[in-house]
Amino acid sequence: TPGIFSDMHTVACVNTSRALPIEQSDMPLHACSAPRTYTATCNDSCSWDFARACQPVYCPGYLASHVQGTTSTIHGKEIEVVCAQGYRAGNSAPNSSQSFNVTCLTDCSYTAGVDCVPVTCGALTLQRVTLQKSDNLGPTFMEQYWDEYPYTLNQSS
Repeated sequence: TPGIFSDMHTVACVNTSRALPIEQSDMPLHACSAPRTYTATCNDSCSWDFARACQPVYCPGYLASHVQGTTSTIHGKEIEVVCAQGYRAGNSAPNSSQSFNVTCLTDCSYTAGVDCVPVTCGALTLQRVTLQKSDNLGPTFMEQYWDEYPYTLNQSS
C-alpha cells in the first residue's frame, strides 16, 4: 500500500509465522509467544522502516521421558522421535519399533506422540548346572552335580 512520510501500516503475519526481530531472523527461535503483527513506518526517503519480519514458527526439540534428543523444526514438518535404549514406542515388546513421528504445530507444540515404554524381557528361567568331569581311566562323562539349583534369585529394582 503506498504511503506518505510517517504513515504507519500494521503488518499481520499468517498463523504459521511470528513477527520476530530482523537481526535474529536467520536463526530458529522458539518464539511462539512473539506477536503476529508489527508496524512499518514510511520514512523521509520513501522506504519503509520496520524492525521485525514474519518468520516461520519453529518447534523446539521434542521433549518427553526416555527419548533421545531431537532438534528444532519448522511448522508443518515431521520429525522422528527415537526412544532411549531399552524402550520402545508405545509397546513393551522387544521387537516393537523404537521410534515414532510427530509434526510441529503452529503453537510450537507437536502432534500427540506415544510413550516410550520399557522393554519387557519375560520371566528369567535358569537350568540346573551340569558339570563335566574327566576321569583318567576312561572317557569323559556327564553327571548331575547338584540335587538343588546352585543359585538364588534376588529381585532387583
